[in-house]
Order: sequence, then C-alpha cells, then structure tokens
Amino acid sequence: MGWRDEHYYDFILHGLQFGDPEQDDFDDPSVIDKVLDATKITLSQAVNTERDGFTYLYDSGDDWYHKITLVSILPIEPKLTYPFCLTGEGACPPENVGGILGYYSMLEDLQQGNAESSRHLSWLKSCGYHDFGPLAFDIEETNQTLAKLFNSQRR
Repeated sequence: MGWRDEHYYDFILHGLQFGDPEQDDFDDPSVIDKVLDATKITLSQAVNTERDGFTYLYDSGDDWYHKITLVSILPIEPKLTYPFCLTGEGACPPENVGGILGYYSMLEDLQQGNAESSRHLSWLKSCGYHDFGPLAFDIEETNQTLAKLFNSQRR
C-alpha cells in the first residue's frame, strides 16, 4: 500500500482475527484472547485457491478496510522475481488523512484548482507528499519495493 505501518492492523480470515504481536493492543487481555499472531501464518496458508480471500483492516481509527481476493493462480515464470505486481492504479492515500471521508475531502480541496490554498497542502508536505497525485501509479517502483521487502524478510 505504501503506508508506513504507523497503526495497528488486522487480517480477518474465515472468521478469525490476526494481528501484529508487536502492537501495544496485543498485550491487552481483552484483545490477546481474540487476536491470533499474524506472523504465524503465511499468505499461501491463508489463501491458496481461486476466490479465497480475507479482509485487511489498517488503522482502526480511520477504518481502511480492504477485501483481498485471489483471482487466479498463474504458472510460475522462471525469469520473474517474486512477489510481482501485474497491474495497479491510483496512488496510496496518504497516512493519517482521516480515512476514506478525509481522503475524499482532501481530493476535493486539491481538485478545486488552487492547491496552494488547500488546507491539506501543508499537511501533505509535512508528511513527505510534495508531489501527491491521486492517479499516480508506478508499477516498476512497486515491484522494486516488493523485491526489497521480500529480500529483507528472507535474511
């Protein structure tokens, strides 16, 4: 997604809730009994047949819900580096923008033509989004990021 893991996340799979054991909420007795350790399950264990899926919730305050579905399983291409993004569109919404409603409000402000007077402009710059474009998507950059993440986790 491009977010910086500043917030708690959950994966909801077959009615079970998986979370990050490093998060503060994981020590809360009311949570620990209900949330399983997400580091103990792999993606291939979670979804391994077409149309399998799960829900990904990021930042329970902003409620970014994502439905992840395995659409199809393709044959392995030996010359490709995995994981690999085939396609995508649109920029990741900035972190801490206030959920989907805050994001739409920000887009409306930026679209009104005078981004310099946008109430979101200084906030965007302070977060490092100097040239934020909601339609921007760079597949090469995405695949480079995936390769870096994958290689750092293999060590």
